[in-house]
Amino acid sequence: MKEKEYRDRLSEADRELNRRGSEGRLRKRTDLMPFEDHLAKEWNASSDTSKDAKSPDLEIGEGFVPSGEGGESALSTETEPMKKKRLGLLTILFIMSVAFFVAAGAFAYMRFAGEGNVVSQDSIEIRVSGPLAVRGGDELSLEVQIDNKNSVPLQFVELVATYPAGTREPGDLKSSLIRSRDTIGTIPPAGFAKKTVKAVLFGEEGVERDITFAIEYRVPNSSAIFKKTHTVSILLSDSPINLSVAAQETINRGDDVRLVISVASNSTSVLSDMHIAASYPPGFTFKSSNISPIAGGRLWQLGDIAPSQSRTLEIVGSLEGSDGEGKAFRFVAGLGKEIESSEVSVPYSESLHRVELVSPKLALDLAINGVSSPSVIVEGGKAVRVDLSWKNNLDEDILDTVFVVNLSGELVNEKSIISDHGHYDSNTKTIRLTKADDSRLARLTPGASGQTSFSFDIISPAEFEQGVPRNPNIRISVDATAERLRDTPGTPFLSANIEREMRIQSALALSSSAVYSIGPFTNEGPIPPKVGEETMYTVIWSLSNAGSDLRNVITRAVLPSYMRYVGSISPGSELVVYTEKGGEIRWEVDRLQSGAGAGIPPRTVAFQIAFLPSITQAGRSAVLLGEASVLGRDLFTETDIKRMSPAITTRITTDPAYREEHASVVE
Repeated sequence: MKEKEYRDRLSEADRELNRRGSEGRLRKRTDLMPFEDHLAKEWNASSDTSKDAKSPDLEIGEGFVPSGEGGESALSTETEPMKKKRLGLLTILFIMSVAFFVAAGAFAYMRFAGEGNVVSQDSIEIRVSGPLAVRGGDELSLEVQIDNKNSVPLQFVELVATYPAGTREPGDLKSSLIRSRDTIGTIPPAGFAKKTVKAVLFGEEGVERDITFAIEYRVPNSSAIFKKTHTVSILLSDSPINLSVAAQETINRGDDVRLVISVASNSTSVLSDMHIAASYPPGFTFKSSNISPIAGGRLWQLGDIAPSQSRTLEIVGSLEGSDGEGKAFRFVAGLGKEIESSEVSVPYSESLHRVELVSPKLALDLAINGVSSPSVIVEGGKAVRVDLSWKNNLDEDILDTVFVVNLSGELVNEKSIISDHGHYDSNTKTIRLTKADDSRLARLTPGASGQTSFSFDIISPAEFEQGVPRNPNIRISVDATAERLRDTPGTPFLSANIEREMRIQSALALSSSAVYSIGPFTNEGPIPPKVGEETMYTVIWSLSNAGSDLRNVITRAVLPSYMRYVGSISPGSELVVYTEKGGEIRWEVDRLQSGAGAGIPPRTVAFQIAFLPSITQAGRSAVLLGEASVLGRDLFTETDIKRMSPAITTRITTDPAYREEHASVVE
């Protein structure tokens, strides 16, 4: 094809572009190749050339532009959509490249320029040197070393040690040591710091106690506080005390058991605030102890125990249960006590004692006034009934049983003793029962049981002629012996014993009276009392007590609404309180000694009241003070005693100048 033909075709394409409204923006010009095969090839990329070159079906993309000056035609090598697509990809690649290089640069900076601020806790080590075991109560010394293997310093380092319960300050065992904090400061890179800590640990032998060490620190250019901990276990190789329990290993059902608990110090220092806590088996009833308990018979305070010293606690109680049943008593000695609890705060030692219940061959029981208990509270001046019962627990007969009842106590009225069987011998102070007195005792078959009774009067402590006995009691014990068929006659093969105690309540008495003409105060007003005029009276309360000391003795009475409390008290050292709301007058005595009113003067207080009669009271006597009551705690029997005294009226017979006409109110 000739060049002219090429140009004609180009002109035709140019005209087609103009017809379609092409703006003809020139992007790039290039000369067409003057070869037929080249033109056909390039053309076929966009259109089918099998038709005539001037076919109206030819489509030319926006990549073609009109000819320029001189009539020369040109063809762009890049269409607009292709250009936009290529620019978008290039932009994305460019942004990704920039981001990659920025991230790489930041990493390189942090890795090389900022590497010194990176701290690893794995490169911090807490090492503790010291004994792995220590005796309880001895001083423990531990050396704590902190190694900093990082490339930056640890700043503001503090060592915090947390100790187990019961830990004490060395040199001051009364001071608890819960936590300690020591300032270390700065530990340089690849450096270390050491600190010695001391403490006194307590606890049971063989128990491990944990101590936790923590370091708190900061790093350069950071305000955050970091922490690393390390825990060590210390074995308590020996207890600071020896705790032992002594008691019988077998006991008859219902009998008393006596336990002796000993606490001895193994420590080289004074053990302060020592306590013993008890856990009892079911069926045990606490009765008494040589040291007063501080929590219902289950906790005792021993105080401080010096090195090599000891304390002894004795507990008495009764034990009930089934034949052959084992009972376990648990005792724990240690430091202090838990709040509102009967347990020690820090146990030092523990001891367990087991007792087996057995059925006695010949079972005995004593009931005092119907109460079968090792200790019974009774009131002086009253009669007492005692029932003795027995039972053969063997599978064979028991022959010729003999009972000997022993009565001991100053307040037994021997003349009043009456026995259903046997007789009382005042020379030996015993009641003896044999088969001659009761035929049932000749032979007790298996399972056979029986009962006999006796009674006597108790002398009131206030009436005892030989002086007031202190903490009066009466003891009753029964010794039984018997034989069996296969034994040699006259040779007892068994024996049994039972004891009971009667504790006699103190004889507390209250006297409440009024006077006008005598007493510590001058009483004014008319006698007999007159309507519309006030008359003053002096009330005298007097307390007597024979037997045991009493605590918290409170006497109280109520004034009628028409009476007035004057306020004068004698002696002034006595505590008398008047409550206007309700009109109660209360006299409080902290301790009332035994013998008051007998060996020593009674405890007395006087106070003044005033009476303003009304017309409605004319012609009759009036109540000046209501019924009085007194309540006190008997320290021996550990019971409350209450006594009453009748109301006081204008019939003041205790006044030496009183006449019967003085009793009624006049107009």
